[in-house]
Parts: sequence; structure tokens; C-alpha cells
Amino acid sequence: MAEISVSEIAARKRSLKFSLSNRTIVAIRLPEHRRRKEIAIVLATQSV
Repeated sequence: MAEISVSEIAARKRSLKFSLSNRTIVAIRLPEHRRRKEIAIVLATQSV
């Protein structure tokens, strides 16, 4: 496994959080059946 610095992990967490909030915004614009699926994915990734 490659060495990962703490700052790199922090940067990844920030970008992950950013992409999750983007996904939520995108999910709101989707049709109902797709929206539920997207929100489920977002919630699942946030709870980790």
C-alpha cells in the first residue's frame, strides 16, 4: 500500500464531502425513482 500523508487524506475527505453535497443537489433535480436511489447512495456513503 502506498504511503498517504495526513494532509492528503484531509484533502480527499474534503473533496468527498464536496462531491457528496454535489450529488445531493443533482439528486434533487432527478425524477422521483432516481432521486430515491441517489439519496440512498449519498446517505450510505455519509454514514461510513
